Amino acid sequence: MPQIGVPMLGLQNEELVDLMLDSDWVGIDAPFGWPADFIEAVTTWSKSGAWPEVDRDKLRFRATDRAVRRKARLPLSVSSDRIAMTAMRCAALLTTYAERRFGAGAQVERSGDDHVVEVYPAAALVLWSDEAAGLRLNPQGYKGTSPEAGPRRRVLVEALELGAAWLDLAGDSRELCIGSDHAIDALLCSMVARAAEKGITARPGTKDETMLASVEGWIHLPTSPSLDSLR
Repeated sequence: MPQIGVPMLGLQNEELVDLMLDSDWVGIDAPFGWPADFIEAVTTWSKSGAWPEVDRDKLRFRATDRAVRRKARLPLSVSSDRIAMTAMRCAALLTTYAERRFGAGAQVERSGDDHVVEVYPAAALVLWSDEAAGLRLNPQGYKGTSPEAGPRRRVLVEALELGAAWLDLAGDSRELCIGSDHAIDALLCSMVARAAEKGITARPGTKDETMLASVEGWIHLPTSPSLDSLR
């Protein structure tokens, strides 16, 4: 039976790294890097004062973002949306983790080979939904503190429990996931990390994607629609 991490909120980076070092696999809902074309464009602009002619889509979205768009839904742009702030904290977190696990100057493999994987919870919900089996995991409307968000999280938690008979949200974990979108996202991240451990997440499919994943990061999407496959 998999041991899924209990969501914890408000932890500092050092506390998070302690938990990461004590885990076999880790899922993080944050971009692990920026688009390679964006990095190159900003570097060129900084050095020469000339902005290169580049497709704006490639400035905004990574190879993994485009792959996720084809399979589920388009992630936020790490170069032009507010999630950039989350990515900055993630970069600092991964730096500390790599130094404590591997030694000074070490880096985490951003494609997930070091058992730390990038996750997009809403896309995972889309791919885990199985209308034929009556399992609908709706990624719409569960975020935030609106009056509708809490009830939608409750429906989502109940659907997850129905689809994954092994899932045991003991103690306060169930109500925490219903009360906070951050908590339920943390739960989903741990479930995708379990899928990655079992080898049932999508990896880069081309040579270019493999090369870019080491710089930009790679979102792990579940390849099996069955939550029971995580058992």
